[in-house]
Amino acid sequence: MFRNKGAGGVGACFLEQLRYLSEKDQTPRLRLCYLAIIDRAFYYDDYRSINIGTALSELEKYGNTPQPFSQTIQYLSKAPGRVVLVDNTSSQSIADSYPQLLRSGISIITPNKKAFSGPYQLWQEIQQAEKLGNSYAYHESSVGAGMPIISTLKDLVETGDEVTKIEGVFSGTMSYLFNSFAPINGNGRKWSEVVTQAKQHGFTEPDPRDDLNGLDVARKLTILGRLAGLHIESPTSFPVRSLVPQELESVLSSAEFLERLPEFDDQMEEHKLAAQKAGKVVRFVGRIDISSKEARVGLEWVDASDPIALLQGSDNIISFHTKRYGKKPPSSVSQVRSDRDNRLRNQEVPQDALSQQPVSTPPLSISSTTDPLSRGPYQPCSSRNQSINQHISSLSKKITLKALHNLNCKFLELPFIHVATFVGGIESAVPTHEKKVLIGAILAIIKLQPAVGTDSWAENLLPSAEYANYVREELSVSMLGTPKIEVVQALLIMCLHDWGCKEFHRAWVYCGIAIRIMQSIHSLRVAPYPLEPSLNSDCYDFNRITLAVENRTYWACFIMDCMINAGTYNPPMLPMSEMEKLKASRPLDAMQFALGYESPDTDSSLFCDKPAGLNGIHGTEILVGGFSIWTQIMSFVFQDGRKAFGMCSPSNCYGETFTYLNLLYFVSILVHYREYIPFLPAPDAIPVGPVDHPLLEAQAPAGWWDESSAEIFGAAEHIARILEEASDAGVLMMTPFIGFCAFSAGYMCAYVRWFPKMNLNRSPAAEECLNICLDFLEDFRHVWIIAEGWIKTIQHASILYERAATMDCYRGRSRADFDTLHQSMNEFRAVDRSDQYSIEIDGATQNTTEPTSTGLMGLAHMGDEDPSSASVLLTEFLAEVGSSLNEQGAWSNWWPQIE
Repeated sequence: MFRNKGAGGVGACFLEQLRYLSEKDQTPRLRLCYLAIIDRAFYYDDYRSINIGTALSELEKYGNTPQPFSQTIQYLSKAPGRVVLVDNTSSQSIADSYPQLLRSGISIITPNKKAFSGPYQLWQEIQQAEKLGNSYAYHESSVGAGMPIISTLKDLVETGDEVTKIEGVFSGTMSYLFNSFAPINGNGRKWSEVVTQAKQHGFTEPDPRDDLNGLDVARKLTILGRLAGLHIESPTSFPVRSLVPQELESVLSSAEFLERLPEFDDQMEEHKLAAQKAGKVVRFVGRIDISSKEARVGLEWVDASDPIALLQGSDNIISFHTKRYGKKPPSSVSQVRSDRDNRLRNQEVPQDALSQQPVSTPPLSISSTTDPLSRGPYQPCSSRNQSINQHISSLSKKITLKALHNLNCKFLELPFIHVATFVGGIESAVPTHEKKVLIGAILAIIKLQPAVGTDSWAENLLPSAEYANYVREELSVSMLGTPKIEVVQALLIMCLHDWGCKEFHRAWVYCGIAIRIMQSIHSLRVAPYPLEPSLNSDCYDFNRITLAVENRTYWACFIMDCMINAGTYNPPMLPMSEMEKLKASRPLDAMQFALGYESPDTDSSLFCDKPAGLNGIHGTEILVGGFSIWTQIMSFVFQDGRKAFGMCSPSNCYGETFTYLNLLYFVSILVHYREYIPFLPAPDAIPVGPVDHPLLEAQAPAGWWDESSAEIFGAAEHIARILEEASDAGVLMMTPFIGFCAFSAGYMCAYVRWFPKMNLNRSPAAEECLNICLDFLEDFRHVWIIAEGWIKTIQHASILYERAATMDCYRGRSRADFDTLHQSMNEFRAVDRSDQYSIEIDGATQNTTEPTSTGLMGLAHMGDEDPSSASVLLTEFLAEVGSSLNEQGAWSNWWPQIE
């Protein structure tokens, strides 16, 4: 969905391109939803598409005064689909709003240089906002017009090359002026004549001084220098030679400027003649030296054989010198030529440039030559990693403790850091490389938490992305070395980090590697004969504390495996049956973990063989556990309970644990019970069971669905209230699982808002709770971009349910008509399928055919099969279910149990 800002010459051309693409592609994917010029804006409140072919005339006829830009951003951020702002203005105020746009998930395409060459702080905010909002800012045409200058430079930097120098002619106007004023054949015209002619042909700005002052070239150099890694504060922070005579800087009009310019022809003629005597020509050149951190723009004498001197007309040439390609830059040269109509095309690159081979230098991703499995001395993988490695080594004990405390309090899925042992090991000896990597992983994930960013103890920490990149690169070596618990823990943390950043495949791989290393560590402790002779249990100090850490880490592997495979078709990598085979003991409580525990005997395992039924032995175990809980409750009450001194103080109120356990409970109820209610009920429907196939074969007891709906929507409201109250109490928890809880609750609140009778009008606060969840996810998306897909799914679901509740054309539609949206309802991965949602929702109003009945047709077809073959298939299916019941968690009931 495009939003076009500015409809002048460039804006009108863009609309023509968009019209061509939309007609050529014949899909609804490219839509125009907002069009604005300086004093007029045109859009629809319900985000209907604007006809691209008549957009300008409709803007003129129906457009209104534009609303404040902050309101425009709010309007666009709620659009159902991915939004791209095409800014064809040179407005500084719009450029200043780019960070807010990007954080709202709105991508930007623009030729506007001001955002990327303005104050360095604005540049940094734009870069950070891109990461937080899962959005992009494309400004290729801000340097070199339509040529791939910026993308070429980005490719060089992102593939590990190091740019050492950037130089060239960056202005088509300046190139035309000097090729006409000082050609290599020695002829030429007066300076004032050349400038006047360029103005007449439209090769300059309306006021030629805007070209001659050199700031346009300085802005382009600023953009390229920043992309190459230089901190350039602004285009005026380095020398820029202006060709506007000082006496003419303040004249009022461009006409007066051109009229008086001949007075200064002699000055420019002196420059030209002096260069000719030296066998050179004068050109207006920009240069950046990365190593010396210097930049300059101005007149230079260049050899007549230099590629800069050989340019013709308004050609540009930009050269990148890099370490990979040696001293000669042609392999990264980009040249631009424009004709009298300012149309751009490639200029042929010299043949010898294409044959230039890169010099043989090792890429940054190569670490030491020592084989990881040889346990040789550690070498950081790159110079940047060396500096981060030193930075982590220099962290104070206070910062380390704060980081560990934040991890333990905010990320309850990862409860494996034994703080006393961890900090004690760092104080008593130089921390191992694996511990440094683990600290880096911890810092990467806690730096994403909003509260950490404002704490004074964290003010000298690096951005989260820096730690994450360091950890990923170092783990690529460490995970192939000796199995170590710190490597497992770092992998699990990065698994959670990358999952929240929508790097799903990488998170899944990290989790799998962590599980395999953990299994190897466990095997070293219990196997009588190690599989690898070089690795044996003597290498490890298995004591009470290390066993406790191993227990917690193993269960963290199990939790992360459950989490990242939720809502996918991937089989579990560490199913409960595997934990049973390992005879894993129950997860340790806080006291056991703090004090450590001995290696458990087989009988102490939580997963001892269970009887098939509830016999006396098994029942006794349950009764013992129940009376143990009863005893603790009675002891609590008779010791003054909540009235005891300090019982209600903040230090004794574990908000994070309370929040997490309750959310886990309520989201489990919600997701389970939701499976049995209609995906798209009739507007006046009351609680009922499934209406889509397969239907339940047995009749539910009286009042069953009334109670079931109370459970579902009550759970959704509980989740919303818990999130609200936890936030008000300062218990701000932002992990991917918490976000999924907010998404699940928000979805069901959107459902019952439009179908209130599905809960017998018992959800009057549905809209309020929906807004609570959306507000939480809006803050959440600034930490984890995975929330963007959840927000879009809720927005589209709200549109569908509103239409289904108010429009007759949706009657008779079923889950099969909205299969993509139904699939996304349960997805923990939060894939953004906005385009597919729109097709399904809009298709329901446009498609006049009968509602889908695929399920009935499928059942009828099965009925025609040979009964004997059906019996065989059923037998095989039941056998398969029976063998995998423990892993899959199949339900044996036709409706969920309330009790």
